[in-house]
Parts: sequence; C-alpha cells; structure tokens
Amino acid sequence: MAWTTVWSHAHRGFASYGTTRGDVSLRFRRFPLLKRIRFVFYNEYGTEPLMVRDVTFQNKLVASEFRILPGEIYRTDSFLLDENNSNWILDFSVEQAVSGFAFADSDFIGRNDKRSTMNFCPGLFAIEADLVGSQCIIALGDSLTEGATWIAPLQQKLRPEGVFLVNQGINGSQLLQASSDRKTQDQREYFYGFDGVTRLQHCLATHQEVKKVIFSLGVNDLLSETVKLAAMQQQIEQIAALCKKKQVQLFVCGITPFAGNAKASQQNLMLRKEFNLWLQQRFQDSFWDFSSIVGEDDQLLSVFDSGDHLHFNAAGGLAISRSIDLELLKGN
Repeated sequence: MAWTTVWSHAHRGFASYGTTRGDVSLRFRRFPLLKRIRFVFYNEYGTEPLMVRDVTFQNKLVASEFRILPGEIYRTDSFLLDENNSNWILDFSVEQAVSGFAFADSDFIGRNDKRSTMNFCPGLFAIEADLVGSQCIIALGDSLTEGATWIAPLQQKLRPEGVFLVNQGINGSQLLQASSDRKTQDQREYFYGFDGVTRLQHCLATHQEVKKVIFSLGVNDLLSETVKLAAMQQQIEQIAALCKKKQVQLFVCGITPFAGNAKASQQNLMLRKEFNLWLQQRFQDSFWDFSSIVGEDDQLLSVFDSGDHLHFNAAGGLAISRSIDLELLKGN
C-alpha cells in the first residue's frame, strides 16, 4: 500500500480554553479518487497520554480505544469507503485533550451539536489514503492560510489530479517563536502554535508523500515590533535547510501589505519591504509575492480588504489562488 496524506488540520494548545474530555462528531465533504482511508490522531502539545475511544465512521466501529503518548501519533486500521456515501460522518470520544483545532475547516459540512460536547476538535490530525502516484503539499502558515481563502480554491482544482494540498495554518502563529495570548512556557498553552521550524519538523514527520511545502509566516512577528531582520533570515534559512534535507521543494510567500492595521508602524512596514526583498533575492523563482495582487504599496486594495487592513477577504484569496501556476504544483 502507498499512503498519502490527503487532509490535515494544524493543532494548537488550548489547555486554558477547551474542555479536556467529551464527544466529537464531524461531517466531511467526500474527496475524489479515494477508495481506502485511515485516520491519524496526534497528541502534539500534550504532556500526558491522550485517550481516544469509540472511533466510528458512518456508524461503523474503526477503533474501540487507544492511548497516544505525548508527541506521538496513532493511525487507525484502514477501511474501504462506500461509494454511495455523499459525505462522511466521523465520531469519537476523548479524555486528557489539550490540543486540536476549532471546528472550522473548508472540508467540514458541519458538526452534529447534539453529539459534540467539545469546543475544540482534539486528537484528529489527518486523513491518509491508499493511492498510487499521488502527492501531498503542505501549506504552512498563519491566519492568512488557515482562513482557506486561497487554499480551498486550489484544493478543489488539485485533488482530482491526485495532488492533495493540506492546510496547516494557525491564526496568530509566528515564525520565530512558540506563542500564545498569554505569557507561558507550557506547550499546552501555545494557542498560536510552535515556532515555524518546529511546526515544519512536526509536519514532515507526520505527513506522508510530501513533495512540496508552501511556507507563509512572518507577519505576526513583524506586528510584534520586537523582531529583527537577521533573526527572520536565520529562521528562514533553517526552513530551507530542512526542506533540502528532506528533499522537499520549498515555495516561500512574501508578507502582504498591512498599512492601516492597528499594529502597523513605520518600522514594521519598512521591515516588511526589506524582508520581502531578501526573500526574493534568496529564493528567486521559488518566492511567491502576492502583494501586487491584493495590494498597492503598503496597503491592501479596498476590494480585497476584510476590514482590518491585514486579512484579505474571499475575493482576495481567490485572486491569489488564480495567480498560482497549477502545473508547478502538480509537477514531481
């Protein structure tokens, strides 16, 4: 069997915000091409074992109970899909959960609130499929990635071709450091995730058949007002070295405009330009700059501005997705 990661969602530490035990029920849109799949569960931020029970798919038992140690993953047994199912229903229960993601994903039809008792989706990390000649592409980023405005349109076009772009965005995530909305050294509280290098290391260790990485982090570092250009350059070099070591093609995205945002300043707007220029010179054709598509100078175009002058809207995401060469992503 040849396993490829066809879907995943980045985890964050939610110890102070989420319930640690309860039930989850998810409805997925059906994916093309897939005939046999398995689920991947991850205890990425936990310091205690994660207990998962009664994993059912379409009301059929997939796994009765398993225990995941901190930092480890668990893959269920694989099973054949019923071609008559228009969507997929996954149910499970957890204990000792401290990380996962919000119930928001472009592949979710929704959750069954009568069944779900968690305010975050814990444990579930990825879906793998038995496929020949397919590939996984990881889009690793912050809220501009997690929001899926440019990811989802690409997924719809690439999946029928056996190319599975997965969304590993975490809102608030930083390039240089693990971060949270509170002062902490407890990884269970890293609400904005680990630093960029650690996140990429985890992704490459847990995803199957990864051929490419689209890397888009740095804007939250700039907005923090404490970052230095040299530090960002050094971290990006580590990202590049890791991809080279793993023989994965790397595409690096520039920082899009954010003038007018509450945290914008002359200093970080200038640093954005310096960082983008360095990225362009360093990565050349592997550098993707969407600034001219959604913005002009330091500002987002009003037609693409979600309202905070930082996040582009669905129209902006669609414009970005249309600017990306699909053949470049399909190539091996």
